[in-house]
Amino acid sequence: MKIILKYIFVLLIIIFFSNCKDDGTSPVDLTKSYSVSGIVLDVVSSDYSPGVKKGAPIFIDKDSTISGVDGTFIFNKISEGNHTIRVTLPSYEPFSKSISVSKDTSILIYLYGLKSNYFPIEENSIKIYDYFSSYGGGYPGQDSGRATWTISTGKLVENSKVYDVFEKIIFTHKTFSPLYSERVDSFTTNFTISESNVNIISFKSAVLDGVSFNRNIDSRQEQNGVIEKSYNNPGSLISTVNISLKRDVGLTKIVQFGNGWGKTYKLIQ
Repeated sequence: MKIILKYIFVLLIIIFFSNCKDDGTSPVDLTKSYSVSGIVLDVVSSDYSPGVKKGAPIFIDKDSTISGVDGTFIFNKISEGNHTIRVTLPSYEPFSKSISVSKDTSILIYLYGLKSNYFPIEENSIKIYDYFSSYGGGYPGQDSGRATWTISTGKLVENSKVYDVFEKIIFTHKTFSPLYSERVDSFTTNFTISESNVNIISFKSAVLDGVSFNRNIDSRQEQNGVIEKSYNNPGSLISTVNISLKRDVGLTKIVQFGNGWGKTYKLIQ
């Protein structure tokens, strides 16, 4: 009986391996797979006009490829299901996104540079600027002196932190026509700086009204060590305001100008 069972067992093994030979009828992997392709875009200042990023390593799970000179990439065989696509590059924010693959899939990858703080606010601090203004008309003249900003402790107002700023300007006032005159004068004013819960800085100020920006900015926007921005002032005095922002310092220069007049602040400390 044992001998019969032994022969039956051997026969079953032979039949099993015979059925598994590569004759076109062997079992196949029925898992569906698709392509995943796209473009890697390098965003500096605007989502609307990014450039392409070549040489970026892209990973889908354990598979990888590199973007070409035109920023394009392709994975030819990604199995159906959920996956994670990732890009990690020095000086860039990590990119990671979950994708569901059920057909040939395309994706745009936006890469953003690491951001730095271009408007640190120090509570109970003082900022001092060189101040200059000029004006034409019937009595052309100029003012030159120092502007001191005293920044208060911030207070929470709805979803923003608001800082009261007391500004005092001591200046020499010069008039050139019809007669030359010169005197030392001063004036004071109050304005506010607010920061929203998403780090948007805005001002309520005669000079800086209408100015707003995210204080965390991609440092690749720098030119000559600063980032420059320009705004139209919507206040009663129709004017343009240009500002310069320095990393970890803040406002280093403010230039406001209108028809025949202008004001300039340059940071001293």
